Amino acid sequence: MIIARSIEAVVQVYAEVDHPHHVKFTALSNGYDDEIVLFDDKISGSVKLFQHIVAVKRNENLDVLLRVDESLFQWTFHDEYVGPVSSPDDSILQYGQFFVRVLFAPKNSA
Repeated sequence: MIIARSIEAVVQVYAEVDHPHHVKFTALSNGYDDEIVLFDDKISGSVKLFQHIVAVKRNENLDVLLRVDESLFQWTFHDEYVGPVSSPDDSILQYGQFFVRVLFAPKNSA
């Protein structure tokens, strides 16, 4: 039943940091209770961190959260929009550059 009311989304993250940082990326969709841990490890340099497929409840937001040191940053995506609906302010740049992209599966016309 949950899958029938969901769409597929591919979450891709790239990062470039000057100094090693421990980062934790999670995803959360409105309508689902649990956060999904996408990545939880130390990074340094310029890397493609990961690509994951997650289920998102139809017509709901997908939030991608980044925890680094004591800070929390959030990107919000919706399948009706290209690119993020909201993204972190420039304070994230003190840790590095993070590029988060979400690609939603096409909707069935049935």
